[in-house]
Amino acid sequence: MRIKVPCFFRICNNKTEAECIEKGVFGGVKYDHANLQSIEKGHIGFLYNAEKQNLIGVFAAEDRPGYNLVPGAFRGEYPLHVKVRPVTEIY
Repeated sequence: MRIKVPCFFRICNNKTEAECIEKGVFGGVKYDHANLQSIEKGHIGFLYNAEKQNLIGVFAAEDRPGYNLVPGAFRGEYPLHVKVRPVTEIY
């Protein structure tokens, strides 16, 4: 059985992982816009912590990406945001 589900991945570290989960937002730098513009509400997302080498998810996009959707998130270092919600329990 084959199911096509649009999905996306974002990379984080130990510091940004907590902020992503607590604030329900994945971040990116401005030049990531071209890579993220295909994300739409309902697309499935995963967060990869490069320090722990751990894949976290499943999340669903709440809307299309935009700039500074969560004011103050990531101290402005990653202004491109995708708001997400967990689809499964996050451990």
